[in-house]
Amino acid sequence: MKLERHFTKEEIIAMYLNYFDYLHNAVGIKRAANIYFSKEPRQLSITEAATLIGLCQNPSMYNPLRYEERCRTRRNVVLGQMCKSGYITREELNELVQRPLGLKYSKSKSIKGSGDYFQAFLRRYMMEKKPEKENYQEWRMRDFVLDSIAWEEDPLFGWCNKNKKRNGENYDINTDGLRIFTTLDTRMQQYAEQAVRKHVGGYLQAEFNRANRYKRNAPFSTNISRNTIKAILNRSCRQSLRYLRLKEQGATPDEIRRSFRTKHEMTLFTYHGNVDTLMTPIDSIRYYKSFLRAAFLSMEARTGAVKAYVGGIEYDHFKYDMVMGGRRQVALPLSLSFMRSPCRTE
Repeated sequence: MKLERHFTKEEIIAMYLNYFDYLHNAVGIKRAANIYFSKEPRQLSITEAATLIGLCQNPSMYNPLRYEERCRTRRNVVLGQMCKSGYITREELNELVQRPLGLKYSKSKSIKGSGDYFQAFLRRYMMEKKPEKENYQEWRMRDFVLDSIAWEEDPLFGWCNKNKKRNGENYDINTDGLRIFTTLDTRMQQYAEQAVRKHVGGYLQAEFNRANRYKRNAPFSTNISRNTIKAILNRSCRQSLRYLRLKEQGATPDEIRRSFRTKHEMTLFTYHGNVDTLMTPIDSIRYYKSFLRAAFLSMEARTGAVKAYVGGIEYDHFKYDMVMGGRRQVALPLSLSFMRSPCRTE
């Protein structure tokens, strides 16, 4: 009702489409048009536009990259509604429903490519809000202190929420066309990513798997109890996006537990390429815990300029940034020096 008082129907649907997550890092109708059809929204054909609108009901269920025929059927439902509402004729409908999806998929350029973990970190860093103590769990009080210092002393930390556009609104790093210049050296970044993948994926992971082949608790240590392993897996479940979504939808603890022990279609990472499979979410968590993690940071000591930044072995499936989040020496120097590293915005 509040939305209806302040916005027209056209404005409401425009806001919805501009923030909807179409998967594959395609947030918003413009990014979706770019990624799925390599076009701008105004260049979309009727069938292409109908495909994107159809995805709004459930982008995972109608994922055009995995379920092409299912997505095409959903698109045709949208076309049927357009005919019923008088936007197209019956003859046009009969011709349009026969067309293929015509995807021209291209990976997202905002996160994919050189320095994907660094780009994600920079987005999060610039979009931070003023730290409020009640928003931090007790074990994160150190983070609250560091974030509070950064908010006061580092112009880059929370830049989007410290600065306003001409209309008085705060900036949005994803939609306001900001150009951000960093100290990252693309050649060093490429070498760093190759080195991590080659050493961890090509050598250490195979050795780790071989050592764990006959261990009862693998991939966990043989020195910890089954109850400890169960507690680790349960904690990982509670931190997952699936758990948070189910909880937001009002699912009971028993329903959530059942969901994590029911097989679902999913895509798993392997060093030989992604694999589509059927697996329970709890087993997928255990599977991902079998992967060794790594972080790589190259920093110019004199200036604090970050030259190469690798937060993990593969961003799409291992979004947790080991440079900033890993409890190793590399985390502290970066968190202190990054506040002074050169980075400007336009």
